[in-house]
This record gives sequence, structure tokens and C-alpha cells, in this order.
Amino acid sequence: MNPEIALEVFGRQHRKFQELFWQAMKRHGKPLGPKSAPPKTVLAFAEDLMLCPTEDAARVRIERDLEAARGCYIVSGDVASAADRARAVILIPAGQNETPFCLLAAIVRLRCEAAVEKFGNAWNSLGI
Repeated sequence: MNPEIALEVFGRQHRKFQELFWQAMKRHGKPLGPKSAPPKTVLAFAEDLMLCPTEDAARVRIERDLEAARGCYIVSGDVASAADRARAVILIPAGQNETPFCLLAAIVRLRCEAAVEKFGNAWNSLGI
């Protein structure tokens, strides 16, 4: 996939994931705790999200674990610089037959794996 198209796909997936997350939070009706889910939990969530065949399946997954979804939301939002997105897109082949959040989840997975490798099951200096 062309890097510009992949960046566009990531942006679209990120916006849709944010929308689904906030809809789930509204239905939940109360704030989440102050601590983010640990990297291993967010990693497992991202791996599950990668396999969700539809946006509706992703919505159900988000609602099942709002803490991990929030971690995914934060990490994907943290992939702010074009250099980070471009590097991740180069490392992650994406095609037209991918699931709705495959690229976003793959990027989150890379970030979580790096956190686990560097800090164990804590975010530490990532500020999450």
C-alpha cells in the first residue's frame, strides 16, 4: 500500500475508533478510573481489535473492556508525528481486505510491545 494512502487509512481508522470509544463511554455513563490499563492488557485488546471483522464487532469489543479501549485510544492518538506513522506504515503491510481497524491496532500493538520490552507491564516514561 502506498504510504500516503496508508496514512490516510490510519487517520480514518483513528477517527472512527475515537467515535466508537466515546459512544461506548456515553452508554457506560460513568468515568473510568485515573489509571490506564497496563501495556499487556492494551496489547491483548489491540490484537483482538485487529481480528474484528466489522465496526459492530469492534464496538462490542470496546464495550467489553473500556479501560483497554482507552489505552488503545491514547496510544493511537500518541502516534501523532508523521514520522511515527510513516515508520509504522512501512513496517505493517496493509491491504484492501483488512479488517476495519487492522492498521490502527497493528500500530498500537507495536507501541505496546515496545513498552512491554522496555518497561515490563508499565508505561513509565511514555506518559500514559
